[in-house]
Amino acid sequence: MGIILNNTGGLGDVEKAAPVFAYNEIEPLQERMKELIDWLGGEVIRFKPYAVP
Repeated sequence: MGIILNNTGGLGDVEKAAPVFAYNEIEPLQERMKELIDWLGGEVIRFKPYAVP
């Protein structure tokens, strides 16, 4: 027995959602990792600006 989804467009507009995801999820994680980098005393990781391809 399988599951059949009725709504195939459940994700909505990915291009509109991506900047919100970046702001709410990616940037806070990067900020926490920057704290770790500062604690380690050197640049061990570098982040590129987030962009939707």
